[in-house]
Amino acid sequence: MATVDVKSEEFEALIAKGGTVLVDFWAAWCGPCKIYGKTWDKVKPTYQDQVDFEDIDIDKDTTGLAAKYKISSVPTTVLIKEDGSTITKTGRLGKTELTELILS
Repeated sequence: MATVDVKSEEFEALIAKGGTVLVDFWAAWCGPCKIYGKTWDKVKPTYQDQVDFEDIDIDKDTTGLAAKYKISSVPTTVLIKEDGSTITKTGRLGKTELTELILS
C-alpha cells in the first residue's frame, strides 16, 4: 500500500472542495492492514471517480490527521462526507463492508 504524502492544508482543501473523501489509516507493521490494503486496492478503481481515496501511514503522519480523527488503532477507515460529517470504521473491512461504507 502506498503512502500518500499529504500535507494538512492540502487535505483540508480536499475536504473544503465538498467531495467525499475516504481515508485509510494504516501502519507498515500491521498484519490486518496489509490484508485490508488488498481489499482497498480492489475496490478503489470502481469508485475513484466518485470518492477521493487517501492512504495515511500513522507512523509517518506529520499532518496530525491521525490525531484529528482520533485514530487509536489500525486499520481505521474514515469516510468524510460532502457535508463534513464522518463515519469511522475500525478494523479490516471486507469488500462488501467497504462498498457499503462508500455508498452510505
